[in-house]
Amino acid sequence: KGWDTDLSRYVAVKILAPSIAKNERHRLAFVAEARMASALKHPHIISIYHIYSNAATSMAYFVAEWIEGFTLQKWIVDRNTNDSLAPEEKWLRQLVDAVAEAHENGIVHRDLKPANVLVDQETQNAILIDFGLAFEKKDWRGSNSPKGTPLYMSPEQLKGERLSQQ
Repeated sequence: KGWDTDLSRYVAVKILAPSIAKNERHRLAFVAEARMASALKHPHIISIYHIYSNAATSMAYFVAEWIEGFTLQKWIVDRNTNDSLAPEEKWLRQLVDAVAEAHENGIVHRDLKPANVLVDQETQNAILIDFGLAFEKKDWRGSNSPKGTPLYMSPEQLKGERLSQQ
C-alpha cells in the first residue's frame, strides 16, 4: 500500500524482488503482467496506473488501484454457511463479465481462483487481479507446460493442451 502524493490517493505497489528482477526473462514477464491488465478497461478488472522496469538497477514495479477489502478466498474461509447466496451470484456474474472482457481482448488469465479476486469493501464488487500467468492468445506458442493453480485449472490446461475461451 502506498500513497500517491500527486493525486492524493492510496495505491497498490507491486515490486519484483531485485534478485528476480535482474533476470531479464522474469522482469519482462512481470512487465507483461502489468501491460496485459492495463490494456483491459473494465470495472471488475484491476486498473494499472504506472509500470517501471530498469535492467541496470534490477528494479521493476507497477502501481495499481488500491482496493480496500478482502479476497474471495478469505470470504470463503470466514463466511457463515447460513449466509445468503446473493453475493456469490453477483460476484460470479461480475467475474464472468471480466473474463469475457479479457478474452475479447485476446488475453487468457490462466490463474482464476478465489485468492486472485478482491471484493471491494465499500461497493461489494468483485475485482479480478494478478495477471502474472496470463498470456495474449496471439503469442501462444503451443507450450505444453501447464501454468496456474492445479486445483483451479481447466482439464485442457492440466493436460497442457491449447487454451481457448470456451
